[in-house]
Amino acid sequence: MWGTSQTDLAVGNTFIGAPVNQTVNQLIGGTADLNVPLPQVQLNGFLGGVQAGYNFQSGVMVYGVESDFLWSGIKGRTGCFVVLNCTNDTKWIADITGRVGVTVGDRGLVYIKGGAAWADSSIGINQSFAVTSNLGAGFAANGAADGRATKNIFGGTLGAGIEYAFLPGWSAKVEYDYFDFGRQDVKLPVSVVENTAIGDEPSNTENIRSETSDLAAGES
Repeated sequence: MWGTSQTDLAVGNTFIGAPVNQTVNQLIGGTADLNVPLPQVQLNGFLGGVQAGYNFQSGVMVYGVESDFLWSGIKGRTGCFVVLNCTNDTKWIADITGRVGVTVGDRGLVYIKGGAAWADSSIGINQSFAVTSNLGAGFAANGAADGRATKNIFGGTLGAGIEYAFLPGWSAKVEYDYFDFGRQDVKLPVSVVENTAIGDEPSNTENIRSETSDLAAGES
């Protein structure tokens, strides 16, 4: 499977901080919200699952309803904010569809299908960093920024395919499905962990952990 995810990051008042917000709001007469479009993430990977359904035939027409549940390894990553990585992955996809088809000869079927779909989708921002000094004993720092949010999303699917009954009670098919989950809004908590060392002595090592407020991410 392959696809594309587009995310916009809404940085609101709580990201800047209350004291700064108060001053900014006095200057501009409003809030300090900022909407940042992030680069598209190209997704790809393998999936597999189970399907159940029922079909009946009337003349050359075949009607039915089907449901799929697919375990997914679909994921992608791209650079964003210059030094960070933006990631997206999907753990599973489920759908329920109706289909209608026309028989071709004694064993063939050409059909279309459509219905509702659900998925487990995760978006994230992460990066590890390290800074050292080339001037002998001195300053060194390393750390990581990480944020991830998961949401069950709802959308729709359309598909088409061909099916062939190669044995009594057995058939095989080739099918193309298009999924669209629209736009989804989630909260993305981002934390930053920093380890700073000054000098050669372990006692001079400082461990600093800071957490931002939640970011609002809109994914389509």
